[in-house]
Amino acid sequence: MSSSAVAVAGPRAAADRAADLHRAMRRCEMIVVDWARAAIRDGVSRVDDHRARCASAADAKQAPLAALQQAAREAPGTEH
Repeated sequence: MSSSAVAVAGPRAAADRAADLHRAMRRCEMIVVDWARAAIRDGVSRVDDHRARCASAADAKQAPLAALQQAAREAPGTEH
């Protein structure tokens, strides 16, 4: 995941924001895994709760993504 690479090698501000984004993306991934397991176990007719959780997690990624993009733009050696 590119956010992991930035968290390791990027400028500090960008690295911190990348770590935040990575955690938000991981939460999304785990919700999708839970959703898939429930669909296999219970059938696809019982997915409304998972759909809502997935939408909420997707929305929650937007702020960390915007913060990472801003930090990357402000990093030394980058153009504005």
